[in-house]
Amino acid sequence: MTWACIFVCLVLCTNGVSAKLFRKVHGLETELNRLKCDMHDLLNTYKNEMGKSPFQNRSVDAITAAWQSTFPDGNYRTNTKNSIPFRQMNLRDPDTILRMAEYQAMVYCKSSILNSPSDISSIVKMSGKNLRVGNFTIAATGFDKYNVLYWYIAVNIPQQSIILVHRGTRSSNRNDVYDDLNRGRIHNSHGQLTGDFPYLLQSKDVYLDSGFYTRFRHEKIPIVTALRKILQQHSSPSFSFVVVGHSLGASWAFLNAAYFIGLNDINSRLSAIYTFGQPLLGSASFVNQVTTKFDTPSQRYVRTVNGNDLVPHIGCKECVQPQYSNEKWVMNTTQVIWKDCNGGADPQCSSGVPCNQLSWANHSAVGRFSMRSEFCRVANTIERHHEHKDNMQLVKQYERRQLKLGKRLAYVLRYGAEKEGLQVDEGWIFLSALAKIPLLSEYTENELLGEIQTSYSYRKTPRYQWETRPNGIYVRAAYGRKFERNPFHGQTQIRRLLDLALEYVCQNIDKYDFEGFPDEFLINEVIHRIKRNGKLTSRTLQGILSGTMEHLDLDGIYLTESGIRAVYTKCPNLRVLSLKGCGYILNDHYCEQLIRKCPLIESLDLSYCRHLTDRTLDNLTKYYSENLLHLILSGNQNYTGDAIVRLVSGCQHLRQLDIWDNPNCTNDVLNILIALGKSRSEDRAITIVHKHLQHPAVAPTNPWAVISAKTV
Repeated sequence: MTWACIFVCLVLCTNGVSAKLFRKVHGLETELNRLKCDMHDLLNTYKNEMGKSPFQNRSVDAITAAWQSTFPDGNYRTNTKNSIPFRQMNLRDPDTILRMAEYQAMVYCKSSILNSPSDISSIVKMSGKNLRVGNFTIAATGFDKYNVLYWYIAVNIPQQSIILVHRGTRSSNRNDVYDDLNRGRIHNSHGQLTGDFPYLLQSKDVYLDSGFYTRFRHEKIPIVTALRKILQQHSSPSFSFVVVGHSLGASWAFLNAAYFIGLNDINSRLSAIYTFGQPLLGSASFVNQVTTKFDTPSQRYVRTVNGNDLVPHIGCKECVQPQYSNEKWVMNTTQVIWKDCNGGADPQCSSGVPCNQLSWANHSAVGRFSMRSEFCRVANTIERHHEHKDNMQLVKQYERRQLKLGKRLAYVLRYGAEKEGLQVDEGWIFLSALAKIPLLSEYTENELLGEIQTSYSYRKTPRYQWETRPNGIYVRAAYGRKFERNPFHGQTQIRRLLDLALEYVCQNIDKYDFEGFPDEFLINEVIHRIKRNGKLTSRTLQGILSGTMEHLDLDGIYLTESGIRAVYTKCPNLRVLSLKGCGYILNDHYCEQLIRKCPLIESLDLSYCRHLTDRTLDNLTKYYSENLLHLILSGNQNYTGDAIVRLVSGCQHLRQLDIWDNPNCTNDVLNILIALGKSRSEDRAITIVHKHLQHPAVAPTNPWAVISAKTV
């Protein structure tokens, strides 16, 4: 290559070609070498080193020793600064940067590492490990299509900070890898980017890599919605807002922060942006315009590069590092020596590392501090080793205690609050009063609030809600509230007459005939009381049911053949019916009989009835096309996408359809459902609940779900 270039240059110079053209030809060699370097990076390093960690196959003690040496004081547990507000910290101080690295590392915590019920609860456990970040709570979260944590927002009261953390590439997630490698360009020559970044110049020289831009656009609305709510809850100017990201998440964090600049209410609270191993994401013009905004009137952007990390250097000649933002470079990862650089392209810093010396090995660390799952494993192991070295039984007791808290809290906030003597106002309960009832007296208010703020259902939605009022904090269950009546008068131990009567009736149920009995609430109460006592038989159920009933709740009641027949023979006027989890006897045959002989049903819950198939959906379409309003089908994977489409198309009055976990709803099926929903008039609008579906026309209240198909 070199001799060929010299030969071409000699020929051109002999023919009188200018020195300027000579430099262009010479630059061709440089560019080809750069291309060769990039090909080496992508084809060799990405292929062979993806997922490797400098902490693999090492003992916990060895990792801990290397880890502690990363901190300036040689001890990652020193927490003398845990109560210092973030605004009083030096943004570029290694200690501050490593705090942000701890937040970033926790986004990779997996439930399996800490033996937790979810990834979120794993992060919450880390809050109690006496780390540099101190104690914090999780205020909001986002999940990818595989229900793996995408981003989270933490609130640290002692440090008066709100931290938005973005996850990097997960190699098993095809979308992550595609966003990494999608280097198509979105130019701003006609204002394509000014909708999100209004301060950009309209120029062809201003462009973004489409993969990173797609990731940003995908989660923009859920993040801003959650962030605004949290900033309003912590409206004091002393609270700092910080954006953090690593790898793919670093580019995502950069674009989110760039978007926040155009939102005055958020930009005024934005204190710092920290990126670790950030890839090149766009043109020099774009990056420099954004970083100039970041650092006006004061510097807020801290771009950290670890040693010879490969990722910050993958890209073309025009995709340069930020010119106007100083890089924080860990120039020696063995002795952990930090260096402040004169701009991102300073040849005395990471930009000066030869291409063939770049490596993936330092990408997931800061110094010798791991920002991947090793962090959670080591921190958890150390904590358990130090606190429970010779008594692992204490750990099991703690886990059992937390499990017991979750179950008791769910019972009180959904069913038993009034029964426990608490005042309930539309489900809201005073937290201080909640902590005083005997059932929860062994837990502190902080423990209760921590469980409430971090407990999520299998659908990744919050189980509880909380709000701050002038006299304190109030909490309630987010859904499923069916409070049992207090069996006692006020604060006394005198039983209510109604409770005594119900108890007597349930004990002597064979003596009563409920035919024509007008109070449906009491009938349903009797059914569930007898069920809890383990004495509900098909004969008993048949004696309780009445032809006047319009509402019947058989949730969780195992039905036999005679029990199912009793429902459709004795209750032909039903309008609302729940058969959730009623057992394997409820099949297509019996469901068809029920549908035909109870023609007035408007709301039907068939969730977890796992022996029903498309035949039942076709019968619903045939017999309930004019009256069915609400239908729940979650927990059953037998229904095909075609049958669901026929149902939505045929039942024109259907207002709500829950198919949350149906795996047969492909992107094509979801797009057809969106089109059907959009074609309806406003008075016949339908809401469809599916974990992969989010669309303003049919699924506006599903912020956790994502549809990867093109919306119609």
